[in-house]
Amino acid sequence: MEFNRINAAITVSGQITPDEVHTLADQGFTVLIDNRPDQEIEPELSSEVMANAAEEAGLAFHYLPVVPGMLTQDLLIRTVVDQHREPFVREGLDLVGGDL
Repeated sequence: MEFNRINAAITVSGQITPDEVHTLADQGFTVLIDNRPDQEIEPELSSEVMANAAEEAGLAFHYLPVVPGMLTQDLLIRTVVDQHREPFVREGLDLVGGDL
């Protein structure tokens, strides 16, 4: 799993699996934001499965499905960043563009 730190508050990566969620917790992340729409993913990687994995790992979970180019810093801040420290955004690399 490769990470890309966008800024002090946001880190993103490509697709992760439920098994990798515990790795995020072990590395100090406290929040998992899943922004990949469920209709784009296999059932074993759905937001429900990822939410369960996040809960088991002790991470807060937010499902914020967006399409490429729609994820802006303002949207993230208004939705979850203000509530949590160090969120991890699943599938964020192709979505954030130059907005963050």
